[in-house]
Amino acid sequence: MKIRSINIENFKGISELNHDFTKPVTIVTGKVGTGKTSFIQGLKFALTNELPDNPIKKGESSAKVKIECDDDL
Repeated sequence: MKIRSINIENFKGISELNHDFTKPVTIVTGKVGTGKTSFIQGLKFALTNELPDNPIKKGESSAKVKIECDDDL
C-alpha cells in the first residue's frame, strides 16, 4: 500500500491541511506549535484507528482525517 494523499481538518492543532505524497520521501519540519505532531498523529489515526487524546481542535465540534491509498508498493 502507498499513501497518495492526506486531508486533515480540525484535528488537534491543524485547522486544514492537504498533502500529496508525490515525492519518495516526506520530511516534516517547522517551528514549535505549527502542527508537526498533529500531522503525524493524524496519519497514525488514519492508518491504525488509534485516536489520540483530545483529537478535535479547540473550539470546533468535529474533526476529519482522510487518506487516499494505492494498492501498488
